[in-house]
Amino acid sequence: MCHFDDIARTLGMLEIVQPHERLDQLIQAALETAGEFHLPQPENSWDDQEIWLRAHGIYASGRGPADVVRNWIQVARRQVEMRARLRAAEYLLRQPSQATDAAALRDACQTVLELSADAAMLDAARRLIAQMPPVPTRAGPVRQAAGV
Repeated sequence: MCHFDDIARTLGMLEIVQPHERLDQLIQAALETAGEFHLPQPENSWDDQEIWLRAHGIYASGRGPADVVRNWIQVARRQVEMRARLRAAEYLLRQPSQATDAAALRDACQTVLELSADAAMLDAARRLIAQMPPVPTRAGPVRQAAGV
């Protein structure tokens, strides 16, 4: 099962539970995904009194349960969105059609180069970009400084 599917499932679960149950659900997710968590210890003067946790490899902290949950959700959503962009870009590079325009193909290559760790996909994106004509710019030709 894909790691990002697990994150998406946890996000979905957090949407349906009551707000006061969300931290407990994230702590459970941390335990199930070899993560970790810390709850404040009011009797310990050395404790920073922050809540923090790492679930699905995503770290979040805050002064209260709502802060931690909000921060974790924000980062998790970003991870899932980036993964969806990467999947779409990889699909386009694997299955280009005649209807695919050059701009969409270039964007897909850029997305793969920015987000992928797959050596074959990175190589394919580099090769495709190298074959494309350069993108015209509004600034015009680059001028050299005088005396250079």
